[in-house]
Amino acid sequence: MEMRGPENAFGTTHKKSAQDIEAEAVVMGEEASRVVVLKQPFELRSIRTSWRRASQPSTGRMEKIHSPKCFGAESYHGQMDVWENIVYNSTDTPLYGWYINATDDISQILNRSGDFEYQFSATANLAGGHGGNCSSPRWWVDIHTYTAYDPPIMIIGQNAVFCRGDTLIGYMKSCVEVRGIQESLQKAFAVGQDASLYLIDSKGRIVATSTGDEQITVSTTNLTWISESYSRYNQTSQNIFSLQIDGTHYVVYVKNNITADPQLNWSVFILMAKPVDNFVRNVILTGFFTCIAAALLVFITTFLITRSLFHLSNELEKVSRLELDLNHLSEPPIWEAQKLYKSFIMMHAALSSFRKFVPIELISHIMKSRREAFPYLNPSQATIYFQDIKDFTKLAEVEQPEVLAAITEEYMEAMTSIIIDHGGMIDKYIGDCIMALFNLPKPQNGHEQSATRAALECTEQLQLLNKRWKRLYNIELQHRIGINTGEVLAGNVGSSQRLAYTCIGDNVNLASRVEGANKFYGTTILVTDSTFEKINQETFQTRKMSTVRVAGKKRETVLYEISGNRSPEYRDLCQNYERVLQLYDDRKLHEAYKEMEDLDQFGNDMATQRLKDRITAALHGEASWSIIEVLDKC
Repeated sequence: MEMRGPENAFGTTHKKSAQDIEAEAVVMGEEASRVVVLKQPFELRSIRTSWRRASQPSTGRMEKIHSPKCFGAESYHGQMDVWENIVYNSTDTPLYGWYINATDDISQILNRSGDFEYQFSATANLAGGHGGNCSSPRWWVDIHTYTAYDPPIMIIGQNAVFCRGDTLIGYMKSCVEVRGIQESLQKAFAVGQDASLYLIDSKGRIVATSTGDEQITVSTTNLTWISESYSRYNQTSQNIFSLQIDGTHYVVYVKNNITADPQLNWSVFILMAKPVDNFVRNVILTGFFTCIAAALLVFITTFLITRSLFHLSNELEKVSRLELDLNHLSEPPIWEAQKLYKSFIMMHAALSSFRKFVPIELISHIMKSRREAFPYLNPSQATIYFQDIKDFTKLAEVEQPEVLAAITEEYMEAMTSIIIDHGGMIDKYIGDCIMALFNLPKPQNGHEQSATRAALECTEQLQLLNKRWKRLYNIELQHRIGINTGEVLAGNVGSSQRLAYTCIGDNVNLASRVEGANKFYGTTILVTDSTFEKINQETFQTRKMSTVRVAGKKRETVLYEISGNRSPEYRDLCQNYERVLQLYDDRKLHEAYKEMEDLDQFGNDMATQRLKDRITAALHGEASWSIIEVLDKC
């Protein structure tokens, strides 16, 4: 008797004697393995030789083993291994395995430690009195699922006795993986089949499904089409019956004992969806969807025609709120609407240009009045803001007109944006000077604080612009700001032919003079006491400058400096200055002069030097002492 080894696994074929077969029996393949279990002790001779390549000689002999032994080889999913199992009794015993390649030397593989180990008993397949003697027929064992493989495998095996003469030597088991059945069903039912199928064994274990779902038994599955059809079959015992699952009607066909082997009692369940006469339903649905399609067509056509009109209407509404950013507007396809569209575009362009000459706040004020503008003046409380570029006339004499125009345009754009952002309205541009109004034409809470904050931010922005202009043109600008709060006459000034919204009065003139007073003290921002009393003084660095009477005015005004310099040195300067000024105002001239020594360290401060000159002049009789400092117009 001879048996050929696995040529596809090891690359060569060996002939084996009957004695070798008593020691081992292995059949390897992609989807099956065969195992021999030896019941009686015997001598294993040259067992490694049969695994060697033909070109390699046999080496050594194995020791006698006095207990049954199981050898096996298997290949699943392209991975091969060999293993051996010593069977001491019917309980699980250690199994050792080695992973192999087609070119490996088995004699070397078996001499090293195993790659894996688990508990296994080859005698566990004895069932139902099978395998008691050499005349015992072959028998099938239950399906087992091995989840350790990736992907998991399901194995069914057929067992047979292995005898020498009439002596029972062991058992042989041929294992088959049932995944091929699953794959065949999936391919058969993949396309054009409104049906599902599943196979079960006699114990309700699921062998395969056409949907490829991994399930164990019909009692534990979560697939309703399997559990409900199996349950109905057990209730009726009918091979053909109807069943409704999830709103779908099925005809179920059941066939038992579908295999040629009577021991393998498998059953097949086929679920076919019932054909339905949908003529009436299709007519109703066709009519319904035709009506819907017609309605949608009318709606879409109407929408496309009137979309531009809707957008035009929205833009007109925005224009009424003076929101002149033109968006999402296209020319309508209708001729009459096109004329309306062109007229609107012209009006929009005129308004957009008009608001560049007239403050948007004033236009909004006129539109809310719902009547034509006319001359009028009303008493109003306002904060008047003047801002002027220092020595702009001299700069215009030496710089190129193009450079001067570029700088002026950038300066005015930046300053105007800041003033408007703080609620101010640009009243007019007077050359390089900006006149702005706060709390006009509409009321504004905290307008004194807003005007002061705008002045500080304009000064900070100028410092940033100077860095750029220094690099491009080698030019740096300085400006002066004066702020005053008080009652003014505000309204439309002019004639019926042309009007200008502005304010007039003594407080307007005073604000202009305060802006000019910066020249005497070398300061940037000065505010009057009427403004100073209404601001949050903790948010600014302030300094009382003097009690003055500006040119052309009879009443005195207290001036305060507003600065963004929050350094400790500048804070000390402000405190020392105010202390010396208070001594002077109290006519303590000698003390004031002595305290001036603390201010000498700030020799570059123009206001400090001016105060020292006043104290010195009063002490030496060069000028009469007075709290009020008269500032001549310059």
